[in-house]
Amino acid sequence: MFKTVRVGEAIEQRVTRRILEGAIPVTATGTIDEDAIKKLWEAEVKEEVDYVNRLSGGRIVVGMGTLTEATKPTPEQEKAQRKAEKKALRETSSRWDIKTPQGLRVLNEGRAAFDPAYNSRNKEAQVAEVAR
Repeated sequence: MFKTVRVGEAIEQRVTRRILEGAIPVTATGTIDEDAIKKLWEAEVKEEVDYVNRLSGGRIVVGMGTLTEATKPTPEQEKAQRKAEKKALRETSSRWDIKTPQGLRVLNEGRAAFDPAYNSRNKEAQVAEVAR
């Protein structure tokens, strides 16, 4: 049934577990009622997806494929995004009184971009970086 709907593995596992833990519907002849199971499955998947949507604010990533022209941001949207990022960086740098280019780079790109040995488990790399 999950071949017809693309949901995450966690949703598949939760829905499958709930269906198998419940009573399996049977017909009057004692065979499994496939239509009833399909309806139950659809209801469980819908309920689980709705729950995840409520938790995530409706932002579920599906497919992770390439962007189509319809989903790519417009040049105006890209410009507005860059402007917002620069404004946020300026506000944060002034709040922390960061003035040097290295400090701004660390703030903008993270310490790992500035110091390759940062968070390294290799103590020799950390010592060599400090010595430089």
